[in-house]
Amino acid sequence: MPDALVKYGQHPYVNGAPPETPAAEVEPQQLNRILAVLKTRTKYDFHYYRKNMLMRRVQRRMSLCQIQSMPEYLEHLRETPDEVTALYKDLLIGVTSYFCEAEAFKVLQQRVIPELVERTGTDHPIRVWVPGCATGEEAYTIAMLLIEQFGDAKKPLNIQLFATDIDEGSL
Repeated sequence: MPDALVKYGQHPYVNGAPPETPAAEVEPQQLNRILAVLKTRTKYDFHYYRKNMLMRRVQRRMSLCQIQSMPEYLEHLRETPDEVTALYKDLLIGVTSYFCEAEAFKVLQQRVIPELVERTGTDHPIRVWVPGCATGEEAYTIAMLLIEQFGDAKKPLNIQLFATDIDEGSL
């Protein structure tokens, strides 16, 4: 066990040491290959995710697998279906900054929703789509705000709210 801990602590991701070669020089090709394996195995394309976030997640998985190089990790991914699943789940972190954006939330609550409710009639519902909803906090909060606003306006409730996420486990 001590040897495993020492080895783990020596991984660049864990100890904060800079990689031997800057990621911008070598990693894009390797990262694209890793993303291709993910797309083939999971059917989801992560190519448009932020590259820095992708690199951090891949490096994290590499450290957990005690793998030092991206070509080695790519081979590990090709040979280990469970690692593909683990990386996929790491990339789908259910973290949101919705509630951290206090000003945006305030505008939604004080301006957008009241105006929507005021303009709506009984023939067309207010339709809201919350993509990337993770566990649903945003969707639930928007639903509560709409319900409250309909009550304040003394109008019959008339909403359709759709909440989606690529990660079925989050839903």
